[in-house]
Amino acid sequence: MAGVHEIPNTRDDLYAFRITDALDQDGLHEMAERMNDVFDRSEAKVDMLLIFDVADASSLPHGTMDWESVKSRFKALTNVGTYVVVNAPGAAESMVETMGKVIPVEARTYDDAALAWGDLGARPL
Repeated sequence: MAGVHEIPNTRDDLYAFRITDALDQDGLHEMAERMNDVFDRSEAKVDMLLIFDVADASSLPHGTMDWESVKSRFKALTNVGTYVVVNAPGAAESMVETMGKVIPVEARTYDDAALAWGDLGARPL
């Protein structure tokens, strides 16, 4: 996935991704396809971890979303239990925390990936 790298980890129900400066619309599309597949196959809720490893958040794609991305965002409302973001770029940190209060998903942000992994009871493989 362009700019998105899935991180194998010690939990079967945690989907972790590293987001890099190379993220583009194709990368977003592929991550959405991956999660839509997970949501379609799983009856239980899953957790998600996004670790942003970007130097310049303005280089990340904004605005346009394809159908896979739209579907995955709606499916996440009922299929994701905990949504954790590390090093959220720009105003995304406050958006994640605010949305966690509005939607039925527990959302948290961290500046330290080790703390996030620990909070999720997992570690990368």
